Amino acid sequence: MADNARCDLRPPAARLPGMYWLLVGGFAFARSGAVAIPFLSLYLVTHLHHSPSEAAHVSAAFGAGWLTGPLIAGMLTDRIGRRATLQIALLSTAGACLVLGQARSLTALGAAAFAVGFFFDAPRPAVTALITDMLPSALRARGFGRLYWAMNAGAGIAAGIGSLLADSHFTYLFLVDAAANMIFALVMFAFRAPAGVTAEDSKPTTNRRTLTAMLRDRTFIALCGITLAWLMVYQQMLFGLPLAMSHDGLPASAYGIISLINAALVLVLQPCLQPAIDRSSPATACMWGALLTGAGMGAHMLTDHTLGYAAAAAIWTAGEVLFFGAAMTSVAELAPAHARGRYAGVWSCTLGLSALAAPQLAALAMKISNLTVLWATCALLGAAAAAACTALRPDIDARRPSAEPAPTPDTAPVAA
Repeated sequence: MADNARCDLRPPAARLPGMYWLLVGGFAFARSGAVAIPFLSLYLVTHLHHSPSEAAHVSAAFGAGWLTGPLIAGMLTDRIGRRATLQIALLSTAGACLVLGQARSLTALGAAAFAVGFFFDAPRPAVTALITDMLPSALRARGFGRLYWAMNAGAGIAAGIGSLLADSHFTYLFLVDAAANMIFALVMFAFRAPAGVTAEDSKPTTNRRTLTAMLRDRTFIALCGITLAWLMVYQQMLFGLPLAMSHDGLPASAYGIISLINAALVLVLQPCLQPAIDRSSPATACMWGALLTGAGMGAHMLTDHTLGYAAAAAIWTAGEVLFFGAAMTSVAELAPAHARGRYAGVWSCTLGLSALAAPQLAALAMKISNLTVLWATCALLGAAAAAACTALRPDIDARRPSAEPAPTPDTAPVAA
């Protein structure tokens, strides 16, 4: 009886609030509509009959926009508010996609691709800041982990929709993308932060020294550098891996299998690994994530068949799950409340920068020798990023907020 009584008196498990799920679900829905971006190069070459080099220039314009957009969006997030910035970014993405779908000349395509890239990831700083505002410290790791899970689910749905439409209805891809972003923008009119959150939309700040102070934040800048190094390794799934599999004589469908395995494992592993992530320091999770990502990519040098590539993919996918959510949690906790958008925006810029730099790393490795050099470099970069995470852990842990009370079931009716 005493044991039963003690069990009955245990506090209820902390829950993520309903408005969190509205935000994350809407963001995942918008990502599920991002069907045109993965097929952009194919669209330019096969439907508009541009040369591969011209398609590369347009893709580079997209990457340049992706590099700069989150930074501006982060500043706006702190100045005009989270929800307003999010809605502007979503509606602008919709408009840019419609323009890109109608563009034909190389100049117009480049300008439209830059605009799509600029606005594509601009919602991320506002979403990150809203989640940080909404959740107490004890729930943030879980909140960002679920966000990452939802984003991958949305990306998987987008790939499926794109595959269905790309052959015969390619222009529909741009319409789907625009519609998904507009719907999420409308949904945000219903968004209300639940009672007991840290903050709602941030009030405009007039502190012009915020950006300078952020750039002097050595812990945060070091974390951005670590993230960039990790992304240089992780992005080889898009650039180095197809080259390696083709070099080994494997068909294009084999790469599709690896991509499918990666997406499926993210959806399976994230909920399984989340309890361990919750119990550890974000820096520790990042360390293991970097180590596994480097080891998994490095393992590609040991195989030349699909099964071996699949086994390596399982390793680096586990690293992906560990690193990404923990890094987002660290950024959220390092940022002062008035600068959460700026911090998230600068950190998000590493995604665009890696999309420009990672293919150059693959090309340089091929020029110097062969893909073995690339995979060895990935293993070394992963190990270096892991060592840097270990060195940075005391600084990150020292700035973690003390435990805050978790939302009660009354203010958080939806279970995690």
